[in-house]
Amino acid sequence: MPTNQPDTNTNVRKRRKQKRSIIDCDIHHSTGIQILKPYLPRAYQDLVGLYGPALPSGMHFNGGLGGRMVDAYPDNGGPAGSDLAFMQKHHLDPSHVEYGILTGESYAMHSTINYDYAAALCCAVNDYTIEHWLSQDSRLRGSVFIPKQEPRLSAKEIDRVGGRNDMVQVIVSNGASLPYGNRYYDPIYEACERHNLPFTIHVGMEGEGINSPPTGAGFVTH
Repeated sequence: MPTNQPDTNTNVRKRRKQKRSIIDCDIHHSTGIQILKPYLPRAYQDLVGLYGPALPSGMHFNGGLGGRMVDAYPDNGGPAGSDLAFMQKHHLDPSHVEYGILTGESYAMHSTINYDYAAALCCAVNDYTIEHWLSQDSRLRGSVFIPKQEPRLSAKEIDRVGGRNDMVQVIVSNGASLPYGNRYYDPIYEACERHNLPFTIHVGMEGEGINSPPTGAGFVTH
């Protein structure tokens, strides 16, 4: 008797033939302070030389090596996510990644009261990412780092680099001094609209520096 059931084997063969796009939306390329130092104005280079990053910190991650996957560390001994050739060989190529969105790792600037320093760090992250990553592999896309605690400077940075085709989002940490629904952030959202960029929130920096705890009742246990 005829049946309306699909031919399972035929469907499997069709799925195998389909070309599937893989987009890795959260590649943490290394953007540590020593990498960024050459991109900072001289005054902040001196600050880093005397005091180190001079930023609030305290985030911790479970598992891996220093919170990073063990196989993310390149053979040359550098930090995880610091070697493009290593990333290409061990992730982008074998995983058939069509696009990889870079999200950095320097989110501590989102928790400092030193707005101008935060803005300089964001500019440094963006310039370093463009020069050493986006210009070297057409599969990679960037995230615009902004000093979100100062919306006017944030809008200025979005206007500076947000018009590039290889910048696909504006990124901030979840930790903030005010909820993101506050109209205080309107200049940021208006700049995002000007460049058709989504406003992306990455977990982290809750309760650090000038940022409020994650809930009205303080910190959760898990």
